[in-house]
Amino acid sequence: TVKVNQVKGKKVKNVILMIGDGMGLTQISMAWVANHGNLNLDNFKQTGLSRTYAANKLITDSGAAGTAMATGQKTNYHAIGVDINGNPLLSLTDLAHAKGLSTAVVVTCGLTDATPATFCANNTNRDEEEELAVDFLECNVDFLFGGGRNKFTQRKDGRNLMDEMQQKGYKSTTTWEETKSISS
Repeated sequence: TVKVNQVKGKKVKNVILMIGDGMGLTQISMAWVANHGNLNLDNFKQTGLSRTYAANKLITDSGAAGTAMATGQKTNYHAIGVDINGNPLLSLTDLAHAKGLSTAVVVTCGLTDATPATFCANNTNRDEEEELAVDFLECNVDFLFGGGRNKFTQRKDGRNLMDEMQQKGYKSTTTWEETKSISS
């Protein structure tokens, strides 16, 4: 028998949304079996499921699925942060910022990849990564951490969005040591 530890303590004051891109019940079950019935997920007081299929296709992609998670609305296949008509949607990070809360997008992929982009960008085509990068100038997220610098600096239009972001108050790093000094 596996003992599940009940979490006790203070009232929750922070929320961290972790997205296991492509993770579903099959992957969780496999991890549970591989770890002999022990997963930290078992300590969560609440768990839930969401169906993030695209509005116009049975099989979704990360753009439509991410938009459903980031905005609460379904959208078309390949779309990022827009409704089925291409109109921009507010994301969780927009709503949190409006309430004065701190926000961050932290990823192991590129920031303009479909899933993270849904929290900061609005476009009908997830492949338009240079256009998605421009939207990060207005996304109101306090801390951005991820790859894909080339979409911000080595652009067809010659703009250096990293410089523009620094003018807006963002600090930029290229090493872990610099990142630690900024975030502390």
